[in-house]
Amino acid sequence: MYQLPSIASEISRCRQLLHISQTRLAQIMNLKLHRLSDLEKARSVPSEAEALRIRRQLTQILREADWMKRSSTPVLAADPRLQSLRSRGFAS
Repeated sequence: MYQLPSIASEISRCRQLLHISQTRLAQIMNLKLHRLSDLEKARSVPSEAEALRIRRQLTQILREADWMKRSSTPVLAADPRLQSLRSRGFAS
């Protein structure tokens, strides 16, 4: 039976892939920094509903970051939405 990775490992993996701090990810996910830190360090266990929401957010964040990296062309580089994502640490 397949078991999902822990929320702690998923948060850590996402931050590593995006090269962002806990503070930045907390802002992006609209979480308090101490809550994200507790989840990432496995000091707290989320409810099933919260875990599902966090997994969906992390998946969406990684998907958007990947899309932005692949589709960043000179025309898109000037797009204010892309610039906003870059300033928030989503894209490079």
